[in-house]
Amino acid sequence: MLGDEGDPEGKDEIPISTFVYLEKRLEFLRRLREAGYGVRMHAYEYYVWKRGFVCLISIQPYLGRAYIYEIRWNRRESEEAARRAAEILKGMDKKLSIKIII
Repeated sequence: MLGDEGDPEGKDEIPISTFVYLEKRLEFLRRLREAGYGVRMHAYEYYVWKRGFVCLISIQPYLGRAYIYEIRWNRRESEEAARRAAEILKGMDKKLSIKIII
């Protein structure tokens, strides 16, 4: 298992996210769309728009983290979309570390 090599007690184990499964990634896609966003999914990345492009989401399930990149030129919609996407992600995988990047 990832993280076992250097730590026999598993203290440094990386929590692998449920987003390794395609079904979970498709569920996230569906939930974003149900929240009113247009979304294009490419493996572990999601391009999200509303009236304009609002954010890019990159999920790294084997590292247990996700990055949400806000779009500076569409700040107001981008901040709301990033907050909403983070809520959806956290609701689907409570162990996932989420970082919003401005």
